[in-house]
Amino acid sequence: MTTAVNAAREYDEQWAVDRKVNEPLIQQVLTFIDLNRQRWDQDVFLKVGSCGSVGCFAGWALVLSQTGELEDTTVENIAFRARYGYRRPDVMNILGMSARQFYAIYDLVVVYDEAGMRHPTFEELCERVEQVTGVTYRRSTVAA
Repeated sequence: MTTAVNAAREYDEQWAVDRKVNEPLIQQVLTFIDLNRQRWDQDVFLKVGSCGSVGCFAGWALVLSQTGELEDTTVENIAFRARYGYRRPDVMNILGMSARQFYAIYDLVVVYDEAGMRHPTFEELCERVEQVTGVTYRRSTVAA
């Protein structure tokens, strides 16, 4: 059995109607992560290292909403501004999510299963996004 660390919280359908979520951006972020799984780390907001940029769902939402560009220099600039300018409420507003919806996804950092503690899978991320926003990931022909 697989259990997310914060699975003890109640996620009900009311969360999906708290606000009008930015479904096009959510789809864009999930497609980006699907195509670039090596650049997704739910435990890292945004970071540029020697192997390129890495980010979580919220970090990539910020990058894609600001520029749509994925150049590492762009990510580095946004990551710097994120540390000193953007706050989580800004990203919540960009995504059109309530705080409860946002943190239900943002906090999906560690999952426990029979093997122990691990990073969530992309499928688990998609499941959580759908659970709290009502947005079902539609794999694009590009991601297929």
